Amino acid sequence: MSISINEATGEVTLQLSGKTFRLHGTMERMGELESALDANGLPEVGRKLSQQSARVTLKALHTLCTSGNQDELRTVAFGSAMPLLLRAIFAAVRAALPEEEDEPRGNAEDATRGNGQLRGGVTDKSLTAS
Repeated sequence: MSISINEATGEVTLQLSGKTFRLHGTMERMGELESALDANGLPEVGRKLSQQSARVTLKALHTLCTSGNQDELRTVAFGSAMPLLLRAIFAAVRAALPEEEDEPRGNAEDATRGNGQLRGGVTDKSLTAS
């Protein structure tokens, strides 16, 4: 079981049960994930993922999977793999977030920083999973 992140593309590779899955938080997939989770924005996506629900985790994996083998995710035993699965999902979502400028403008920074869930920036990119 392992995760690797391609910083250049934001693609996350998950090795699990002898299979390789690629997750990618593109704009389209992030929109689909919001819809699939019936979330109103990325902060709510983060909150729903933090609940560590098998149903939510499977929806997120299925939505973010770009390797074409997302149906195989249904057969993965969650148990001990759950923390790894969540880390992979959060890494893909976090990689999709835009980087903050050195000098942020407007109120966008305040809007995303206040909830403690989703933040961009080189040193401040976080999405909590607990």
